[in-house]
Amino acid sequence: MINWNTFLCHSLTLSVPKCDRTGLLLHFVHYFEVKDFLCKVYDAQLTFRQSWKDDRLKYDSQGMTYVSLTHPEKLWIPDLFFSNEDTGHFHNMILPNNLIRIYPDGRILYSVRISLRLFCPMDLRNYPMDSQVCSIKCASYGYTTDDIIFLWKEKDPVQITANIISNLPKFSMNSYMTDYCNSKTNTGEYSCVKIDMSFSRNFFYYLERAYLPTSALVLLSWVVFWLHPRCSNIRLGIWIGILISIIIVTTSINANSPEVSYTKALDVWMGVCVFFIFCVLLELCLVNNAITNEENAFALKNQLAAEDMNSSATDEHGKRNPLRSYTSTPLRWLNKYSTRAQRIDVVSRVLFPAAFGFFNFIYWVTYSAKRV
Repeated sequence: MINWNTFLCHSLTLSVPKCDRTGLLLHFVHYFEVKDFLCKVYDAQLTFRQSWKDDRLKYDSQGMTYVSLTHPEKLWIPDLFFSNEDTGHFHNMILPNNLIRIYPDGRILYSVRISLRLFCPMDLRNYPMDSQVCSIKCASYGYTTDDIIFLWKEKDPVQITANIISNLPKFSMNSYMTDYCNSKTNTGEYSCVKIDMSFSRNFFYYLERAYLPTSALVLLSWVVFWLHPRCSNIRLGIWIGILISIIIVTTSINANSPEVSYTKALDVWMGVCVFFIFCVLLELCLVNNAITNEENAFALKNQLAAEDMNSSATDEHGKRNPLRSYTSTPLRWLNKYSTRAQRIDVVSRVLFPAAFGFFNFIYWVTYSAKRV
């Protein structure tokens, strides 16, 4: 048996560390899972297969289809790495989860189970109505394209089980495709392959947990417009309860949303909902102020009426009393706005729903167009 250095590419002349141009057939199979898209990373568990040919390992089959090995360190294995990896590990329960088959013609099949956390740059401006493309990139670390070229298997290079595609809780996988991503550096050109996976966020998940609760709170805040203007304590109590509720909902939503430096679609929605609820407080202040003015005007009117009863409209010389002519104009102004509080409520019953409906139209048209 030939003795060779496992750290060198296959070459029978060990004194020359130059590798023959090797083609690797890559094959993802069995399992894929997305666990975390909040921090622009995602977790994937996969069975990763490579196939290449090493002429040093040719043997007489003697009726055997292949020979299995359990120790990959005894072979030369391509120095492949995942270029967008954050962390990763092999699985060793109960034994190392790997498979090595050597065929009579020197062809090698290497299969290993890997868990990876991978970076995925995301644009979250349309969150949670966004679509993302995440990649798994595999490249050679030290061998250039003069030594190693990675190739995808021609038929079904990527296999993702149907239950994984359909059971992602917050996402739907639209499609996936294989491609090449060779990179050139000062030390040469390095072979690289990748799989691009397109995901759409499941909007219904956020509809029932974010949009519907906040919409309900905004609609509920309008109940105060239908209560009697003088029930100020009840109206204010309802508003405070709604404010506390929107704060709790907003805090919960933000805790489960990705942190970015720009404004997301969900931030716009939450901000406008809080704005509408604060506008209800302004309406309550206007109504309360109108009631106060109305009471002051009524008291002033009674005071003037009492003074008119105790004094003559003209003085002792027959001249007109200037007080009466001076107060007639403001009395007419106060009489004109005597039901101002009720009028504010009536206008608010129409204005607030119309404004919120207009915002909804603009919001959904804008972000739905971006989602397509």
